[in-house]
Amino acid sequence: FRNVGLVGIINADVSLNIPDYRSSERTYQLITQVAGRAGRTGGRSRVLIQTYEPESDIIREAASGDYESFYESELLHRNIMNYPPYSDIIAVGFISETAEEAMGYAEAFRKMKKDAFLINIARGGIVDTNALLEALRSGEIGGAGLDVLEEEPLPQDHPLWTMPQVYITPHTTPQVPDRAKRSIEIIRENKRRFEAGEPMLNVLKESDRFGSSDQKSGFAKLTNSGLSKEQIENAARAA
Repeated sequence: FRNVGLVGIINADVSLNIPDYRSSERTYQLITQVAGRAGRTGGRSRVLIQTYEPESDIIREAASGDYESFYESELLHRNIMNYPPYSDIIAVGFISETAEEAMGYAEAFRKMKKDAFLINIARGGIVDTNALLEALRSGEIGGAGLDVLEEEPLPQDHPLWTMPQVYITPHTTPQVPDRAKRSIEIIRENKRRFEAGEPMLNVLKESDRFGSSDQKSGFAKLTNSGLSKEQIENAARAA
């Protein structure tokens, strides 16, 4: 890169919105790494950073090379949220040609720390639900994120729904080609339809809303935690 005198970083804040506790760290790393490509021979150089969040501390610290401030604020944030290095997160994604071999790998669960957080994105049968429930109740592990379960859908009165350290997702997010592009096209088309007074695409039905009596709808199953609409709204306000 001896002849590089100008580096431009486009949409520098995109990675901040990735649902990963390391998104801030990776954004800082990316900006500083790319910016470091300019001026390596000692000559004059410039780095231009384009972002929709110029007020972000992470963007500012990366632009100024203030790694000490970033380090201190990032550790504080992770401590508050109980993210690593203050806890362990284990994501389960066993792959094997035989179910027996994959189940054998699950013995690693026995070595989990008491503050570890289990995330199962593999198959429900890999994790014994009753054993997991007991481990959560006794404090043997810190929490769980469950995209799959032994019994699906999980019964409405199951204790896992109301445990504050448990997060349950519906296991319905396939990887589709050009997802971002298609989403933008739908948004753009809906904007045109809204301005023209035409019916919009992908409009939610009444049965999809919070508090719906239709417990067979997908969204109702997702929010089937045994709480009323009022209780959910009050909890959100209190948070």
